[in-house]
Amino acid sequence: MNLGKMRSETETFDEWIYDQVFCAVLEQRLIPGAKLKESDLCDVFGVSRTIIRRILLRLSLDKVVELRPNKGAVIATPAAEDVRQIFAARRLLEIGIIGDACRHCGTDDANALKDIVGRENAAILSGDRSGAIRLAG
Repeated sequence: MNLGKMRSETETFDEWIYDQVFCAVLEQRLIPGAKLKESDLCDVFGVSRTIIRRILLRLSLDKVVELRPNKGAVIATPAAEDVRQIFAARRLLEIGIIGDACRHCGTDDANALKDIVGRENAAILSGDRSGAIRLAG
């Protein structure tokens, strides 16, 4: 048995589960305050509680989930000041990214960006909030 390969596959699967939960939070399919039952997550992903607990711990360290003693895990509810700081940081980063993109953007790139923005606007108009969030990313 190759333990190095097995460890790598386990980490990859754990990462995939982490990403699934993280994306569900980002896309607001899991809203702040929503309870995450270990048993439900085990059933959905077909893994043991040990694996789910490891992933929930990582999500809590990343401030995505709050682990409450004797009550389980819930999707974190960010404080208003935290949200303001996050959006201020995003504005600064996005301004730099836009400037860099403009300096390196060709016609094909500009057309691809216009297509994404068009699909994002269509998602917003149709009420597809998670689709709009995904496209904005």
